[in-house]
Amino acid sequence: MLLLRRLNRVRIASPYSVRLLSVKPISNVDDAKFRSQEEEDQSSYDQKTVCEALTCYSNDWQKALEFFNWVERESGFRHTTETFNRVIDILGKYFEFEISWALINRMIGNTESVPNHVTFRIVFKRYVTAHLVQEAIDAYDKLDDFNLRDETSFYNLVDALCEHKHVVEAEELCFGKNVIGNGFSVSNTKIHNLILRGWSKLGWWGKCKEYWEKMDTEGVTKDLFSYSIYMDIMCKSGKPWKAVKLYKEMKSRRMKLDVVAYNTVIRAIGASQGVEFGIRDERRVSDA
Repeated sequence: MLLLRRLNRVRIASPYSVRLLSVKPISNVDDAKFRSQEEEDQSSYDQKTVCEALTCYSNDWQKALEFFNWVERESGFRHTTETFNRVIDILGKYFEFEISWALINRMIGNTESVPNHVTFRIVFKRYVTAHLVQEAIDAYDKLDDFNLRDETSFYNLVDALCEHKHVVEAEELCFGKNVIGNGFSVSNTKIHNLILRGWSKLGWWGKCKEYWEKMDTEGVTKDLFSYSIYMDIMCKSGKPWKAVKLYKEMKSRRMKLDVVAYNTVIRAIGASQGVEFGIRDERRVSDA
C-alpha cells in the first residue's frame, strides 16, 4: 500500500535519517525532490485509505498509533470520527484505555471527528472483552459529557455485556434493585431479546427456558428476533422438534420470517424429521 510505503520510507530512509548513516552530502535538489514527491503523494490520503492502513496495523497498537499521528503531522490529514474510531478499537484490543480516552477527548470540539455512538460501542466492547465490566458501566455514565447518554448507548452497553458472556451483570443493570432511571424504559422487547441471547451465549439452556417463560409472565411482546433466538436455543440444546413447534406458532401469528429464521427452521426440521424433510421445506421456502 502506497501510504504504508511512504511511512516506512520516512521512518528509515528520509533525507534527514540518511545523513546519520552516510558521510556523503545530500544536495538541496534531493531534498526538494523528496518534498515534491511527498506533496504529490498526499493527495491520496483520504479517509478510506487511512482506515485501510490502520487495519493493516491492527495487531500492533504502537505502530497503529505511530501511523495515526504521522499521517496527521506529515500530510496535514484531518482525522475523521471513523479514523479515530478505528485506532481507538485497536488500542482497546490491547487494553490501552488511557490512550483511548486521550484520543476521545481530542475528538471533542472538532466537527469532523465528534465522538458518536460507534465510538462508545467500541469502548464498551473492549472493556467488556477485558472483563472490566464496571469500567464499561462507568464509561456509559460519562456519556452525559458527550450528549450520548441515551437509549442507543444503553442498548450498545447491554449488547456488549451479553455478547461477551456477562449477561448476569446485564440483567442486574437492567432490572436489579439499584437501577437508576435513564429517562427511558428498559423493559421492552429489544432489551429482553439481548438478554435471552446472552443466556444462549453461555449455553445455560435451563436459564433460557426460564427467561422465555418470564417474558410471557411479564407481558413482553415477542417478535421475530425473540422467536429466532429461542428456536436457535432449542436446536443447540438438542430439542429441534420444539424449534419446529415454535415455527408453526410463528406461522399461526402470521409473522413474516427472514432468512435467519428460515435457516434455523430448516436446520431444526432436518434434525428432528430427517434431511429429506429439511430439503423439502427449503424448496418450499425458495418457491414461496
